[in-house]
Amino acid sequence: RIAGEEAPLDLKWRGTALAEFDGSRWFNSSEAAAPLRVQDNLLRLADDQQRRLPGRRLNYEVWLRSFASDVLFIAGRPEFIRINAPLVLRTAQDGYRTAYRGSTVLRYGVYSFLESPLASPEPLLASPEPAVSSTYLALPSLDARTASLARRIADPQPLAMAKAQAIEAYLRRNYAYSLDLPDTEPADPIADFLFSRRQGHCEYFASAMAVMLRQVGIPSRVVTGFQSGTYNPISGWYVIRASDAHSWIEAWIPGRGWVTFDPTPPGPATDGSALTARLSLLFDAAETFWQEWV
Repeated sequence: RIAGEEAPLDLKWRGTALAEFDGSRWFNSSEAAAPLRVQDNLLRLADDQQRRLPGRRLNYEVWLRSFASDVLFIAGRPEFIRINAPLVLRTAQDGYRTAYRGSTVLRYGVYSFLESPLASPEPLLASPEPAVSSTYLALPSLDARTASLARRIADPQPLAMAKAQAIEAYLRRNYAYSLDLPDTEPADPIADFLFSRRQGHCEYFASAMAVMLRQVGIPSRVVTGFQSGTYNPISGWYVIRASDAHSWIEAWIPGRGWVTFDPTPPGPATDGSALTARLSLLFDAAETFWQEWV
């Protein structure tokens, strides 16, 4: 539930970021995480500079039901987390996890900063830039055409933000969304997607953009989580299902830090019965009211 919001919002619910690429898959070789102490059910994450950033804030509550993961799914850049737990774990890729799961329902609240979808190239942060791990630039041996394409798109742009926006726009305009998979796994899935099939699901788009950014010197990582969800006007909650799973990327932009980009174009609309959709909303609302009041 999102405080003060009655209309649907296009949000990304960030779960995990993946930093390493071996040519066919993204992964993290280390699962190290730093424990953050929660005081009086409140975890403060924003420093004074973050809290002074101009932009929209969002206050929302999340219920995770029957979910096996310990990941906290978060929209925006979290500044405060309200949770009934002694500590929260922060991963090296800026994800957040619970230290334990005590019940079938995990309930937490977040106060987040929302990036502008039309971010300008001007820096927002005045403090010195922290070091960015070379892991976010590392690549295996890949088809040389991918690097040539990345440079052709990005080189005319003077700044990192504009380079990333140009690659994002190129992928959204020139490739199609499809859930069909190739019959056999190609040796170089990125080159096969860019130069042969020219269609794929969100993981192909995110992987291609992350690789192309690294090839023009911009650190990047692939993010997994959920996209949007369905607003239920009966309960006032958003319902997010497994079918809302999505991948996108984050790029390190000087003066701004990690910035979200999504190169995946919209998929084809799915047909559905209005009665079935209404019944689904009623069922979800009934389950929500049971959890909240009973």
